[in-house]
Amino acid sequence: MAGVGEGAIVDRLRRYGITKMDKKRTVPLERLRNAPLHVRTQVEDVHRWLFVEGGHYEDIESLMTNYCHFVRDNLQIPLDRLYFGGVGLHPKLTSYLWKWELDSFEHREMPQEIFERRNELFSPDEPFCVLEQGRAEFIRIRSSDNYIPPDTEKWFRAGNYADYFALPDIHRGEFEGGLAWSTKHPKGFDDEYVQFFELTQPALSTVIRLHMNALVIKTLTERMEREIEERTSQLATANRELEKASEEISRNAAKQLEHFACMSHEIRTPLNCIVGFSSLMLEKSDQMTAENEESIRMIHENGNLLKCVVDDVLDYAKLESGCFMVNVQPCELHPTISSVVTSIAQKAKKRNVTVRTDYSAELSGIMETDNRRLQQVLFNLLGNAEKFSKDGGVIDFSVSLVGYDEWRYEIERNEQMLCYGEKFDNKEKLRVISFSVKDYGKGIDKKDFETVFEPFSQASKETQSIYGGTGLGLSITSKLVKKLGGFISLDSEPGKFTEFCVYFPFRGGAVDVAGLSKEFTDTTVVLVAKHLGIPISGSNENDSVSISFEVARTYGLDMLRCLDWDDLDAKLSESVSLRSYVAIIADSSDVDYSKYTKAESKIGSSRCALFTCGNTNHTEMYGGFHLGFMSASFPVTVLQRIWSQMLLKKDNTKPRLKLQDSESPSSVVEKKERLLTRKDFQRLQILYADDNGINCKLLHKMISNLGVTNIDLVNDGTKAVEYAECTSYDVIFLDMEMRVMGGIEACQRITEFDPAANIVFVTAHVSEKYFKLAKDAGAKDYITKPFDLKMIRNVLKKSIYRDCMDTSMPLATKQIETSRKATSFSRAQSMPLGLALLSSELKPLASDLKVLYADDNMINQKVLRKVLQRLGVENVDLVDNGQKAVEKANENRYDIIFMDLQMPVMDGLEASKHILEEDPAAVIIVVTAHALHNFIETAAFTGCSDFISKPVNLKKIQSVLEPYTIFDAS
Repeated sequence: MAGVGEGAIVDRLRRYGITKMDKKRTVPLERLRNAPLHVRTQVEDVHRWLFVEGGHYEDIESLMTNYCHFVRDNLQIPLDRLYFGGVGLHPKLTSYLWKWELDSFEHREMPQEIFERRNELFSPDEPFCVLEQGRAEFIRIRSSDNYIPPDTEKWFRAGNYADYFALPDIHRGEFEGGLAWSTKHPKGFDDEYVQFFELTQPALSTVIRLHMNALVIKTLTERMEREIEERTSQLATANRELEKASEEISRNAAKQLEHFACMSHEIRTPLNCIVGFSSLMLEKSDQMTAENEESIRMIHENGNLLKCVVDDVLDYAKLESGCFMVNVQPCELHPTISSVVTSIAQKAKKRNVTVRTDYSAELSGIMETDNRRLQQVLFNLLGNAEKFSKDGGVIDFSVSLVGYDEWRYEIERNEQMLCYGEKFDNKEKLRVISFSVKDYGKGIDKKDFETVFEPFSQASKETQSIYGGTGLGLSITSKLVKKLGGFISLDSEPGKFTEFCVYFPFRGGAVDVAGLSKEFTDTTVVLVAKHLGIPISGSNENDSVSISFEVARTYGLDMLRCLDWDDLDAKLSESVSLRSYVAIIADSSDVDYSKYTKAESKIGSSRCALFTCGNTNHTEMYGGFHLGFMSASFPVTVLQRIWSQMLLKKDNTKPRLKLQDSESPSSVVEKKERLLTRKDFQRLQILYADDNGINCKLLHKMISNLGVTNIDLVNDGTKAVEYAECTSYDVIFLDMEMRVMGGIEACQRITEFDPAANIVFVTAHVSEKYFKLAKDAGAKDYITKPFDLKMIRNVLKKSIYRDCMDTSMPLATKQIETSRKATSFSRAQSMPLGLALLSSELKPLASDLKVLYADDNMINQKVLRKVLQRLGVENVDLVDNGQKAVEKANENRYDIIFMDLQMPVMDGLEASKHILEEDPAAVIIVVTAHALHNFIETAAFTGCSDFISKPVNLKKIQSVLEPYTIFDAS
């Protein structure tokens, strides 16, 4: 019938009883009311059966089968076939077909392709096609009809059916399927049967649709579960593959790191000879010709340059592999910065480049960071600025401490700048410390901003060819800044300037501005200098005598500025207004002491004090106090030095400044260092509770070395509480985890009966959680293992000077490691761990030391021996493997043992273990070309006292020997 017109189809439909074409067919209640009584009774019986029993069947097959039998048996209707076709959810998804016959039941799902191609696959005259298209309200086919649609005719004639009646299933005005009743009875369906089908079809369709919806939901659920299982399986497989890939990457990164470490080791070994011998030869430069001195200096400088390249490559490899550790702890900011600035300034002087410094007036002395890594960042940035500055140019270096709101404004204002690293959220609204390095050299084009932070690349080929370098400096710097929790920004204009800014959230207190200002209310500060300009760091000629207007305004200083001593004399003659006390500051090279004496006589010697700054210190000869380089000092440091000396001019009253939480206690201790003797420590009463005997022995040795004799040791918290009840201790050291009773509980019990108890936790835990537990329990301080003599000494100093110190608890040291957390010793503080300290006897002279050095490289032996001889150490035994070192240590008592790690017969670690088993107090210092953290960590766990890396030089050896000996003044 395909291709037949609409009019022909209508004529044909009329021939088999179809006269209406209303898609939205309804069954009016009037038809039910007008039906014969027995038909209405049958309809009610079927409705009752459908809604009472029909909903309880498990599936549509059971429902349709029981419905057909109910109609045949109870109502005596000759029903031989019932067909239902329903659309599930949407015609383009799936439809369901159910067919009941006396001896069979069939269920099929029709895929969506059937619906899409139904006009191709079926005749448009097929009953359900007509109903779906809304061309009729019902379909009636009899065996006597002249025309039966071809697909229907096949099964209709084959099954000897006599009558067929079909109705559409209309739901919410949309075609959802259809129902068809068929009979083989020769007389077919009479009008009452057809009327019955019409009146019961809505209820039957509704119940079937409910079952169908449940089936659809079940099918979709099962399908979804299968898809979820498949997807989960795929994801699990993908995750396993990712894990394998990650493991492979980690292995490759570890191998790469090991490769770089081996390369570093192999390069450092000959470097040790080059740098070591050249440094020794330069010590006798006065005995060389100028040409030889220049040659040796070039060898030494290029050896150090090669060492820097090796360090850069190794640092980059560690950062990339995730094996890089930063050690964040409260540190003194001023020495961290000044050493870098001074070093770069001295280097820049060769090209007449000056470094101008500008430090915020409220910049305090303590900051939580890894000071060694911060130095590395600043050294790279200042080093680049020096390299790219023009001869005779200027580098501006500023350190600012700004509030949260000001910082937000600055960031928003500089959005156009390139920022590398994630901008910290600063949800705590902490103040922000910024380090700015600005040079006025060639500049960087904006298109090269991203390039300069990439490894092994520079802004341009011209830059690389002219200035050289590995191209790793800024890449390492940016990664270090990110590791330290900050971000770095870049702004530049070619031919004018380049500025790098580094931002960190500042954890630490501010200076007590109000307290320090109060101390200067009775003091006038007089500046005598020809140049009162911007401070220039590292200048040997003139260190600008400068206290900025910002500093003067912040601290409310009464300032008098004079161009020279004659200008000061003239102003004094004019009876210039001065406060009760006068601090005169002048450059040491410009001081005229006869004119100072004249000014002092006019002011009054009891009211006046002289302060000098610059490179030369003549105060011992003429009196006064030398401030050093003012440009290299924080303003607050300069003012505190002036204040501490002005106290001597006042009437025996020495008011004390209240330290803020972040201010270094060492700043006060430093002022009174000369008053601290072994007797001060001897009067202390100490209690230490730890269930580890080695820790007890270690702390006992450290404290004894400081002069403390009253030390009680216990091995659990219960005993610590008992001892504290009977004795008033100056300091109680508690381990956190002990048998019987832990440190936290012991601390709580002690503070219950003695709230003022000075309890200090000594523990291997380094997370903030444990710090908070300790603070909440009532502890005054918290130090982490491994501890050193400096840590213990500072704790005891706090006890001695408790009356002038803020005893609020500092933040615990945090060990942050990207791949693991481990206890290890660090060179960050250039201080040995003290794991094997000397006993409490006085330190021996260097000339009395007996030293053993084990190294299989003869050149290394000669270098170290000559360095030791230069320091006055003559008694040095040399061996070339670990086995001989053990034998020598068993035969002799050595003050210091230097140990290489890689040696034949027995390596250094194994030898150290054997030596320490026989003599736990042995001082073993590892000297090796290995620079990887895991080698340092392994040496620490073995019990070695310290670690220095090759190439060695006189400064390194002197630094590591200082805690154990006294050097001759010469």
